[in-house]
Amino acid sequence: MDKEFLKKKVIQCFYQYGYQETSLPLTKEEWKRLLQSIEIRLQEEEEGLDEVIQDLVYEYLAH
Repeated sequence: MDKEFLKKKVIQCFYQYGYQETSLPLTKEEWKRLLQSIEIRLQEEEEGLDEVIQDLVYEYLAH
């Protein structure tokens, strides 16, 4: 899946939690891991893209 598209979807999800693009808490390495996690989870489970992104962003923020 296109990484730029996934990144835009993740940014939109962070907006829902009150973050702005300039205040996103992710490092470059965290971005890489998060995008890889999204792709892996989409292949392994029968969840939709938005649900996977919501779950993983929530998990990131909760830890």
